[in-house]
Amino acid sequence: MQPIKETQIHDLFADERESLHIPRLDHVDWAVLDYFGWIHPSGHLGYVIAPLASDEDLRGMVLRRAIAITSKPRMEMCAWCNHVHKRNGTALFSVVVKGTDERRTIGNRMCRNLDCSLRI
Repeated sequence: MQPIKETQIHDLFADERESLHIPRLDHVDWAVLDYFGWIHPSGHLGYVIAPLASDEDLRGMVLRRAIAITSKPRMEMCAWCNHVHKRNGTALFSVVVKGTDERRTIGNRMCRNLDCSLRI
């Protein structure tokens, strides 16, 4: 993935300017990433920036994060990278999309810190 500048991130998430929190970009190893994702400090939002067909076109998504912490030991698998976590390593991320019947929410169980790109 090509390096992303802070101004590009502000442009991708123009509707989220008040709540947008951008992590430090100077320590990111862009060469190993397929997408760039991070969690808002509040813990309930996740942000993903992914390149489209060419690395110059980027798409940004704001995801809602719901963490269900259980005391029962059970295996959980990420839907993006297929990594199996022993306990509480995933979270349900959902996004509202416009479908044919009003609004629809779709979601996937993914690595809770959106670090799947390091395993893909």
